[in-house]
Amino acid sequence: MHKNSIRAVVRNAAAGAEAELIEASPKLEIAASFSVGLDKVDLGKCKEKGIRVTNTPDVLTDDVAVFEEWQVEERRL
Repeated sequence: MHKNSIRAVVRNAAAGAEAELIEASPKLEIAASFSVGLDKVDLGKCKEKGIRVTNTPDVLTDDVAVFEEWQVEERRL
């Protein structure tokens, strides 16, 4: 494994950045999640190690709103 060269991880809600991954990657600088939640990211461990964390909190907001509008319209028909 190239643990000493890993500086970033990009994961999703199914596979985050758990403490084991963080500990195994001593050069890790950022944990990015391309999902809304951070449930699978060990935020405490990231804070302890000074690792930045980011996600995409509003990535589906517009899609959900449009879907809801369609449902409301469909009920009217």
